[in-house]
Amino acid sequence: MPVKIILKEDVDCLGKAGELANVKSGYARNYLLPKGLAVVASLQNLIWLKEHRAKLEQEANEKRKVYQDQKALLESLGEIQLKAAVGPTGQLFGRITTQILSEEINKLSDGKLVLAHKNISIQGRPHGIDELGNYTAIIAFGSGIKGQANLMIVEG
Repeated sequence: MPVKIILKEDVDCLGKAGELANVKSGYARNYLLPKGLAVVASLQNLIWLKEHRAKLEQEANEKRKVYQDQKALLESLGEIQLKAAVGPTGQLFGRITTQILSEEINKLSDGKLVLAHKNISIQGRPHGIDELGNYTAIIAFGSGIKGQANLMIVEG
């Protein structure tokens, strides 16, 4: 049974802060409401929304600006080169995972860009990189803003 909610924050594939949305009751009850991303669209909450819509939109715009700045910082890093030990068959010892990549991006940006590894995906490599070569990482910052980083895995 659908439930009408008010979004308190931008939610990908659902809407922006301050918008009304219809979602399945389980999605609202188990995810959106406990994480504070939305509230049930009761009469009291609709009145609250009317009074605070401008503030919600301003906060969402500020977050989008921060995400855009982070994306620009990521793209200013250029190609990210990672060194890895290689076996006689050309396979890496271990894998380059999104956790390793997030730590490397943090180092390269002097701590200005701290990314959660769950927001990083390596194109065509869902379990990590296990060979030398060039790859593309997609980073989801939030509010639908995504950036790309070119990776070069070299022997080292």
